[in-house]
Amino acid sequence: MPKGTPHASMEQPKISADTVEGISLSLNEARFRALRSTVADGCRRGAKLVVQLAFLAGVCYLGNAISQNLALPVPGNIISMGLLLGLLVTGMLHSSKIDLASGMLLKYMPVFFIPAGVSVMGCFPVIRDHLWQFGLVCVITTVLVYLAASSTVTFMLHLTRPKALVPEADAPEDESGVRA
Repeated sequence: MPKGTPHASMEQPKISADTVEGISLSLNEARFRALRSTVADGCRRGAKLVVQLAFLAGVCYLGNAISQNLALPVPGNIISMGLLLGLLVTGMLHSSKIDLASGMLLKYMPVFFIPAGVSVMGCFPVIRDHLWQFGLVCVITTVLVYLAASSTVTFMLHLTRPKALVPEADAPEDESGVRA
């Protein structure tokens, strides 16, 4: 280096082939460790999904068995949903124990409606004369399901919400209309 350049007195590090190979080897080891960690996490997640799906299938099987053995006029899948709701509400089952499987089932739920839609399309010649009635039933049941679901969610929130967060109906209001 010429004398007038900055840092002329500093010695430049010498890079040998061994140093470059060592850096390359440590980068490959880091990539391998990251890949191994990713694969291990994927395997754990897959095993967790299988266990959660097996549990949900078991609850479904139990609901079907109850429906058949007790000769109830209620379908087994409805009993299964009631059992699962009971387990969740009583705290015997925490939602984190089925979060992966339930999230996956909710994500791909529209796929489960394809066979029903194709079946309705196959029956179109039968319902052609009664199409307006079929449409009316679809609209009415959609509204009823919406109302039932929203009422259920509101009721469950009311049951599970701490009492301190629920405003008292008897609480006096100040001049601004805010309850004390």
